[in-house]
Amino acid sequence: MFVQKNQGILPDEIGSVLEPIRVPVFPIPSSGFDPSYATILSWLSFVGGVLSVFVLVIFLFRFVTLSAQMITKGDSEENVKNVIKKVRYNFLGLIFSILVPFILSLVGALLGVGNIFEWPKMFSSCESSGDYEFYFQAALREGADADKICFGG
Repeated sequence: MFVQKNQGILPDEIGSVLEPIRVPVFPIPSSGFDPSYATILSWLSFVGGVLSVFVLVIFLFRFVTLSAQMITKGDSEENVKNVIKKVRYNFLGLIFSILVPFILSLVGALLGVGNIFEWPKMFSSCESSGDYEFYFQAALREGADADKICFGG
């Protein structure tokens, strides 16, 4: 029976040329987020933050269109009741779409990773330091020096 020695360990000549896999994302202006340090977690949190803003814009658009419907369809009581029902459901949806990011931000603040709009930076890779895998780990221990430790700047 053939038994392979050194399982799971790459030879030095191969291990020295392998680079970590990165997910390319576009930079966020003035956010302090450098895409060269992006991880899948920072990419997902960026998408979640963008979707949160997008959902709020959609709900505002829905309120405007429902207001216009109420003005144009105000001729019968049944039409007004239907529009009011739609406004009520739209308002409940807006409340939930504000509560979810707020609750996630609260949990993030309690765990030390900040609000959801800070998560792309907090979940960035911190490989220049041998001590930390993610930026938030350095930020929790080192505080203001985390940028210098993780990103060299």
